[in-house]
Amino acid sequence: MGEIAKKKLDLIEQWVESGELEANLAIIQSLSMQGKTLEEIAGEFDITERHLRRLRDKHMSVMSALKSGRKSVVAMTQNRLIDLINEGNITAIIYALKIYGGIFFHDNKYELELREKEFELRKKLTEKETAGNLAIVEDWIAAIMEKRK
Repeated sequence: MGEIAKKKLDLIEQWVESGELEANLAIIQSLSMQGKTLEEIAGEFDITERHLRRLRDKHMSVMSALKSGRKSVVAMTQNRLIDLINEGNITAIIYALKIYGGIFFHDNKYELELREKEFELRKKLTEKETAGNLAIVEDWIAAIMEKRK
Protein backbone atom coordinates (compact mmCIF):
# COMPACT_ATOMS: atom_id res chain seq x y z
CA MET A 1 0.00 0.00 0.00
CA GLY A 2 1.37 3.45 -0.89
CA GLU A 3 2.28 6.06 1.74
CA ILE A 4 -0.51 8.43 0.67
CA ALA A 5 -3.16 5.72 0.96
CA LYS A 6 -1.70 4.61 4.31
CA LYS A 7 -2.00 8.13 5.75
CA LYS A 8 -5.71 8.10 4.92
CA LEU A 9 -6.20 5.03 7.11
CA ASP A 10 -6.73 5.89 10.72
CA LEU A 11 -4.25 4.52 13.23
CA ILE A 12 -6.51 1.68 14.34
CA GLU A 13 -6.99 0.56 10.74
CA GLN A 14 -3.21 0.63 10.30
CA TRP A 15 -2.82 -1.53 13.41
CA VAL A 16 -5.41 -3.98 12.11
CA GLU A 17 -3.67 -4.16 8.75
CA SER A 18 -0.26 -4.73 10.35
CA GLY A 19 -1.59 -7.23 12.92
CA GLU A 20 -0.58 -4.96 15.83
CA LEU A 21 -4.05 -4.09 17.09
CA GLU A 22 -4.28 -6.51 20.03
CA ALA A 23 -0.73 -5.81 21.19
CA ASN A 24 -1.21 -2.03 21.03
CA LEU A 25 -4.55 -2.20 22.85
CA ALA A 26 -2.83 -4.26 25.56
CA ILE A 27 -0.13 -1.57 25.80
CA ILE A 28 -2.81 1.13 26.13
CA GLN A 29 -4.52 -0.89 28.86
CA SER A 30 -1.25 -1.48 30.67
CA LEU A 31 -0.24 2.18 30.54
CA SER A 32 -3.71 3.17 31.74
CA MET A 33 -3.37 0.66 34.58
CA GLN A 34 -0.07 2.32 35.55
CA GLY A 35 -1.93 5.60 35.95
CA LYS A 36 -0.43 7.24 32.85
CA THR A 37 -2.21 10.29 31.49
CA LEU A 38 -3.67 10.39 27.99
CA GLU A 39 -0.76 12.62 26.98
CA GLU A 40 1.76 10.06 28.25
CA ILE A 41 -0.05 7.17 26.56
CA ALA A 42 -0.23 9.12 23.29
CA GLY A 43 3.49 9.83 23.54
CA GLU A 44 4.20 6.08 23.56
CA PHE A 45 2.64 5.88 20.10
CA ASP A 46 4.12 9.15 18.79
CA ILE A 47 0.71 10.76 18.46
CA THR A 48 -0.82 13.79 20.14
CA GLU A 49 -3.20 13.60 23.07
CA ARG A 50 -5.86 15.09 20.81
CA HIS A 51 -5.34 12.26 18.32
CA LEU A 52 -5.66 9.68 21.10
CA ARG A 53 -8.86 11.35 22.30
CA ARG A 54 -10.29 11.15 18.77
CA LEU A 55 -9.34 7.47 18.56
CA ARG A 56 -10.94 6.86 21.96
CA ASP A 57 -14.14 8.60 20.86
CA LYS A 58 -14.27 6.80 17.51
CA HIS A 59 -13.21 3.28 18.51
CA MET A 60 -14.81 1.43 21.41
CA SER A 61 -11.78 -0.87 21.64
CA VAL A 62 -9.52 2.06 22.58
CA MET A 63 -12.06 3.41 25.07
CA SER A 64 -12.46 -0.04 26.56
CA ALA A 65 -8.68 -0.51 26.93
CA LEU A 66 -8.38 2.85 28.71
CA LYS A 67 -11.34 2.18 31.01
CA SER A 68 -10.43 -1.38 31.90
CA GLY A 69 -6.93 -0.28 32.83
CA ARG A 70 -8.32 2.36 35.18
CA LYS A 71 -10.94 0.00 36.60
CA SER A 72 -8.34 -2.60 37.52
CA VAL A 73 -6.36 0.00 39.44
CA VAL A 74 -9.49 1.08 41.31
CA ALA A 75 -10.37 -2.55 42.12
CA MET A 76 -6.85 -3.31 43.37
CA THR A 77 -6.84 -0.14 45.46
CA GLN A 78 -10.23 -0.88 46.97
CA ASN A 79 -9.12 -4.42 47.82
CA ARG A 80 -5.99 -3.09 49.51
CA LEU A 81 -8.06 -0.53 51.42
CA ILE A 82 -10.34 -3.30 52.70
CA ASP A 83 -7.25 -5.31 53.75
CA LEU A 84 -5.93 -2.30 55.68
CA ILE A 85 -9.32 -1.79 57.34
CA ASN A 86 -9.42 -5.45 58.35
CA GLU A 87 -5.93 -5.07 59.81
CA GLY A 88 -7.25 -2.21 61.98
CA ASN A 89 -5.45 0.62 60.20
CA ILE A 90 -7.09 3.73 61.69
CA THR A 91 -6.16 5.99 58.76
CA ALA A 92 -7.75 3.54 56.30
CA ILE A 93 -10.86 3.29 58.46
CA ILE A 94 -11.25 7.08 58.65
CA TYR A 95 -10.66 7.42 54.91
CA ALA A 96 -13.23 4.74 54.09
CA LEU A 97 -15.81 6.34 56.37
CA LYS A 98 -15.28 9.72 54.71
CA ILE A 99 -15.51 8.24 51.21
CA TYR A 100 -18.26 5.68 51.73
CA GLY A 101 -19.99 6.90 54.90
CA GLY A 102 -21.86 9.84 53.49
CA ILE A 103 -22.39 13.28 55.00
CA PHE A 104 -22.33 12.01 58.59
CA PHE A 105 -18.61 11.22 58.36
CA HIS A 106 -17.48 14.28 56.42
CA ASP A 107 -15.49 17.00 58.09
CA ASN A 108 -16.24 19.47 55.33
CA LYS A 109 -17.64 22.32 57.40
CA TYR A 110 -18.84 24.24 54.35
CA GLU A 111 -20.97 21.29 53.20
CA LEU A 112 -22.37 20.82 56.70
CA GLU A 113 -23.20 24.54 56.93
CA LEU A 114 -25.05 24.32 53.61
CA ARG A 115 -27.06 21.35 54.86
CA GLU A 116 -27.96 23.23 58.05
CA LYS A 117 -29.02 26.32 56.06
CA GLU A 118 -31.09 24.15 53.76
CA PHE A 119 -32.79 22.57 56.78
CA GLU A 120 -33.56 26.00 58.29
CA LEU A 121 -34.93 27.27 54.99
CA ARG A 122 -37.16 24.23 54.59
CA LYS A 123 -38.36 24.69 58.16
CA LYS A 124 -39.25 28.37 57.50
CA LEU A 125 -41.02 27.47 54.27
CA THR A 126 -43.02 24.79 56.07
CA GLU A 127 -43.94 27.27 58.83
CA LYS A 128 -45.06 29.85 56.24
CA GLU A 129 -47.00 27.22 54.35
CA THR A 130 -48.65 26.05 57.55
CA ALA A 131 -49.44 29.65 58.55
CA GLY A 132 -50.90 30.29 55.09
CA ASN A 133 -53.00 27.15 55.27
CA LEU A 134 -54.13 28.05 58.77
CA ALA A 135 -55.25 31.48 57.54
CA ILE A 136 -57.23 29.84 54.73
CA VAL A 137 -58.91 27.46 57.19
CA GLU A 138 -59.70 30.35 59.58
CA ASP A 139 -61.23 32.35 56.68
CA TRP A 140 -63.23 29.31 55.63
CA ILE A 141 -64.54 28.78 59.20
CA ALA A 142 -65.40 32.48 59.46
CA ALA A 143 -67.31 32.31 56.16
CA ILE A 144 -69.27 29.25 57.35
CA MET A 145 -70.07 30.96 60.65
CA GLU A 146 -71.20 34.07 58.76
CA LYS A 147 -73.58 31.98 56.63
CA ARG A 148 -75.12 30.41 59.75
CA LYS A 149 -76.13 33.77 61.17
